[in-house]
Amino acid sequence: MIGTRRITRRSFLAAAGLAAVGASLSLTGCSGSVSDGLSSKHLLVAHSHSEAHPVNVGLQKMTEVASAESDLTFSVYPNGQLGDNAAMIQLVKAGVLDIAKVSASSMEQFNSAYAIFSMPYVFESTEQYFAVMNQSEAVQEIFKSTYDQGFFAIGWFDSGSMPFAQWHYPFENKDKFERRYPANFISEAIDQTRGWFYTLSAIAACLFDSPAFLNCIVLGHVQDKEGRKMSKHIGNVVDPWVLLDNQGADAVRWYFYTSSMPWLPNRFSAEAVSESQRKYMGTFWNTYAFYILYADIDNFDPTRHKLVRENLTPMDRWILSRLNTLIGHVEAYLDDLKMTEAGREMQDFMDDLSNWYVRRCRERYWGKDMTADKEAAYMTLYTVLKTMALISAPFTPFMSETMYQNMVRTVDKSAPESIHLCDWPKKDESFIDPELEANMAAVLDIVVLGRSARNAANIKNRQPVASMYVQGKALPDMYVSIIADELNVKEVKFVDDASSFISYRVKPQLKTLGPRYGKLLPKINQYLAGEGVGNAVVAAHNRGESYKFDIDGTEISLAAEDVLVSTEENAGFVTVTEHDLSVVLDTNLTPELIEEGFVREIVSKVQTMRKEAGFEVTDHIVLSHHGNSLIEGIFARHGAEIAADTLADSIKLGSAGYVKDWEINGESVTLGVEKA
Repeated sequence: MIGTRRITRRSFLAAAGLAAVGASLSLTGCSGSVSDGLSSKHLLVAHSHSEAHPVNVGLQKMTEVASAESDLTFSVYPNGQLGDNAAMIQLVKAGVLDIAKVSASSMEQFNSAYAIFSMPYVFESTEQYFAVMNQSEAVQEIFKSTYDQGFFAIGWFDSGSMPFAQWHYPFENKDKFERRYPANFISEAIDQTRGWFYTLSAIAACLFDSPAFLNCIVLGHVQDKEGRKMSKHIGNVVDPWVLLDNQGADAVRWYFYTSSMPWLPNRFSAEAVSESQRKYMGTFWNTYAFYILYADIDNFDPTRHKLVRENLTPMDRWILSRLNTLIGHVEAYLDDLKMTEAGREMQDFMDDLSNWYVRRCRERYWGKDMTADKEAAYMTLYTVLKTMALISAPFTPFMSETMYQNMVRTVDKSAPESIHLCDWPKKDESFIDPELEANMAAVLDIVVLGRSARNAANIKNRQPVASMYVQGKALPDMYVSIIADELNVKEVKFVDDASSFISYRVKPQLKTLGPRYGKLLPKINQYLAGEGVGNAVVAAHNRGESYKFDIDGTEISLAAEDVLVSTEENAGFVTVTEHDLSVVLDTNLTPELIEEGFVREIVSKVQTMRKEAGFEVTDHIVLSHHGNSLIEGIFARHGAEIAADTLADSIKLGSAGYVKDWEINGESVTLGVEKA
């Protein structure tokens, strides 16, 4: 709200312009005629915002414009230098202050009707102003209450004017305004309904006899990490500028998109923003950086290559199918104003892209020559990253723009100048393969359980195991080989029933059996403890049958609710089950398997040393070792394999270059790497 004490046509226009900046009501002192001249051509302006606040910046600019177009001059006092809202109103009333930017609620002291009244107008003249205001007796009654207190209302220029003020309508851009009005949706916090939702509706009804928006997303309150309302008094508020400086605007925006449904209260903290940032933006950036790294090494220019479908691997076809499915889902979500669902599905996709597709395909980028397979890998990843940048642009505009400029514009000067000038990507149905996606989803489920089984057995991922059994729908061989490779298993077998790897122990349920069999309970318990009886009882119950047997001439019938069941894994096997999927890992390790595990551990350690020594991924090395006879034998038998995986031109006994001591499966050894 802006109050003024006196008015001429020129000062009126200046006040109206300032009101537009301050989103407020403009008032004038009414001690004299509206046509009276100013006693001073220098006007004093005051408000409570800081010097850096947009309101102050806007007021300073508007005073410059008003001074340039008239013989008026201004002095602006920010930071509440002339007092709080109540004090500034009294200064205006006393004729000391010309213009005060105060809160709208301050005017409720004159008439409570101001709490619901929003009427923004930008007038070209005082005549136009009075013509509009005189059309409504109710308006005049409300403003009269202010007049009686020593003020005259010029007009309330509020946020509700945004739909037309942004186009400078009605003075120009009529077509632009009408094409875009009403808005598809608006969004604001629940505590801003009067200042935003209602204001828009009231003004739209008054001016256009229509709604200002078709949909409204009302955000819940932002709380601290303990679930308490943020308050300066409590001291639990978060400085937004610190977050913007540290995590960035994109991270804050993404957190609010994905942390919870918009209408729910949101527990907010810097740590929560960072975690949300890591899950999506961090993963996205790392995947993008991976592409840039190898594209720079190979001088790969995607404009000189094509995505040849005949050269695509199953992994390529899967991620492209997932991508095009995602495009359709996100578009549908956004059309239905479901930002949270869209963001979470994008996050799931990015996890699959980074931790499944790229991780399993990274070796395809290591070769020297641009083979058809390498080209397919590059073009697939480029297509996915570019498309994801486009999809992410409304969510993370700054990061998406950075990726686009570096990944697209550097190689394609004909591309739109900004990602925000690009069209939304179109879903290509020809790439979508629901069966492929379903099978790969099953693979991922099996892999997750397989990793859990390894952890339960305390077997490292680099240690090969002989076999794994899967109780679930059998998959084609192509997917079975992916599972075997991912879990480092020599053989994967699908079985109808994994119970043969599990021993079931059953005990009588006293609550149900006691009243029926009484003194026979000890003998029933003894019988159930017999070898293999538990498996037989569970098998009968799985068939939907009761398990029956005889004790001293009495037939005992046990339903599922009559027994307590516990499981015990057979020796040499670990079983993990989730819903109707079970994975059984054979934990028996032969000497051959153990030695292969050593080879993989050695390769891993050498790769770590290459990175620590600052070698490029394409650098060839000389590998050395000493200090362990067992590992010396492994190098003798598997040297060619180790050399191929580590780009070692030669392997020698001794110590040279960058040297490091390692503990490998309980064996101490010293390894060395140097450039060849």
